[in-house]
Amino acid sequence: MPKTDSRWSSRVLNAAFLVLISAPLAAFLSLDTHDEDAVSENRNLAPAPKATSIDDLSGFAQSFDGFFQDRFGFRSWLIETHTRFKILFDVSPSDKVIVGKDGWLFYTGNRVIESYRGLRPVQAHQLPRITRFLETRRAWLAAQGIEHLFMVAPDKHTIYGEHLPARITRGSTSSRLDQLKTYLAAHSSFGLIDIREEMIEAKRDARVYHKSDSHWNQHGAFLGYQALATRISSMFPDWQPTTVREFDISWETGAPGDLGRILNIDGLYDEERIIYTPSEPRCAAPSAPLLDPAEFKGPGVRVEATRCDSGSLDVVFFRDSFGGALVRFLREDFEFFEHVNRRFDQQALSERIARKKPHLVVEVYVERLAVRNPPRSELNDIEAALRGMDDSRSGRSGDE
Repeated sequence: MPKTDSRWSSRVLNAAFLVLISAPLAAFLSLDTHDEDAVSENRNLAPAPKATSIDDLSGFAQSFDGFFQDRFGFRSWLIETHTRFKILFDVSPSDKVIVGKDGWLFYTGNRVIESYRGLRPVQAHQLPRITRFLETRRAWLAAQGIEHLFMVAPDKHTIYGEHLPARITRGSTSSRLDQLKTYLAAHSSFGLIDIREEMIEAKRDARVYHKSDSHWNQHGAFLGYQALATRISSMFPDWQPTTVREFDISWETGAPGDLGRILNIDGLYDEERIIYTPSEPRCAAPSAPLLDPAEFKGPGVRVEATRCDSGSLDVVFFRDSFGGALVRFLREDFEFFEHVNRRFDQQALSERIARKKPHLVVEVYVERLAVRNPPRSELNDIEAALRGMDDSRSGRSGDE
């Protein structure tokens, strides 16, 4: 009897082993879930290899390897299980994301962690050049009768550093933004809008950034809008900003933000979002933009414009993705509002001014990207444009 039992146990184990090693192949051959994998990973899967001639055989093995790796049986389940185990021990499965405390996720790109830890200070010789660039840009606009605002949206790490892992500590040196502000205060009249203190104060009452996203939420964006509105009102006393009383505010839970999508674990980082819903119909309607996308460098340039008949002023808005969250508020306040997902571009703006001169140019960039040492070519271009205007005015004065 013992021998019989032993043989049966061995057969069961062998059968189970065969089932386990065959299951991934069976799942691969079924091809049932691979379209879902492509959607969840936000990329195109490797295509099936083709061998229509002898010449194709040389690369067939490599092509098949990529095809198979993207469709290995139970691949998504295995990846998700592995990711969940890593997160359980506060280890991020992606080098783009830091798993913080209490369900918070943080972005690692643009060397933001180095900046947070004080390991990437602005070099002393760079501060005069950055200042010159900012001053010259504003002077070039002022010479044409155009107002200018420059606002820095705080990094998530700056406002919610307490949710970072304990191993990531704040540097003892001044932040890059503090370095620039200190230098500007001592050597320039250029004023930038810094809302870090307001955001830290506001977070005591309500969350101002997404937990699973690298950006501020609608509440944080509205606080940024209010900071801009205060400065715009001082420039244009007759201009009327939007108030918080014009919105119904609610919370809803939905899909994760950009960082949660990178980790791609179903249900683990669903985001609770604050929603600002207009209580009355809004006035902004799409309009033909005056900025030419072809004037900007690089792919993915988006220029959009709206018109609001009850608003006033013509505004051009240069922004990154943080500034994009302000658009839904700003576009309701101006007769013509135009925004582009690019940095300030003197050449593109010159063409726009030639078509129609705006009253105001606004720039909003996230902290990790706002303090930058401009390329020499950019500084030379804006200085040459300002000298050209000075020469033109001198020539007109001489003629008179």
